[in-house]
Amino acid sequence: MRFQSSIRLPLLWAALASSAVALGDDKPGERALQSKGLTKVGTAFVIEDEKPVLVKFKEARSAFNAIAAMGDQRLTHEELALQGQQLNQRRSELQDQYNLINQQIAAGGATPAFPMVPGAGGGGYDPTGFPGVPTVSPMVAERERLREAITQVAVEQSTLNNQSPQPKDTAKLDASMKKADESFKTTLADLRKQVDEVKKKYTDLGADEAVKKPLAEAKAVNSRLHLGPSDALVAAIKELDKAEQRFLGKRTPVSATSTAAKKKAKGRK
Repeated sequence: MRFQSSIRLPLLWAALASSAVALGDDKPGERALQSKGLTKVGTAFVIEDEKPVLVKFKEARSAFNAIAAMGDQRLTHEELALQGQQLNQRRSELQDQYNLINQQIAAGGATPAFPMVPGAGGGGYDPTGFPGVPTVSPMVAERERLREAITQVAVEQSTLNNQSPQPKDTAKLDASMKKADESFKTTLADLRKQVDEVKKKYTDLGADEAVKKPLAEAKAVNSRLHLGPSDALVAAIKELDKAEQRFLGKRTPVSATSTAAKKKAKGRK
């Protein structure tokens, strides 16, 4: 029995010492803040209500990325359509030139570049001294050039048509974009409501003496500690402000402090 007691006693002292260290490690104010539902994340004491808001922000980012991808796809549709219009215009211009020169040739305008001179064998020769080699009318040569150009444009049109979406595909994409845009606007409105609720809770906690005192104690040890929102939520709120400006036409409120600073800077000039 004495042997067992001699073993248990050191273990008991070790347990008590461990508890004392744990109590000593409890930083000033943090336990009281935890009792108010605040958890330290980085340098901020945050509430649990931040979590669902940040999850909603993640979903909103995914929705925005999907809208951006559809926007890129729609832009590709427009670029292909523009290329098609340019090729159509180019082919029409070439065809007009071809028809005109054809009319001129039919009217007797296909005059040889050099007069044909009868040769010994009944053929012709040009002034370069090569008997039997007839010359080609510049108008006929130009007509052949135009014919080749039209053929080349037709090949490009065929390739583009194979790459281009059908009108029904573009219409379907436009409908999807409209639906996604409306859904995203609803998401932004819901997010703003959630953010405002969280910010109000922080405002109420900041005015609570049961929070102010332990927070002051914690800041006395580490001046960087503060009441939420967390850095992640602050960054997300900035994204929300920009998204509201773009999709809802909202303007970011200008604080009185920044307005006064601008007026002061303007007065110095």
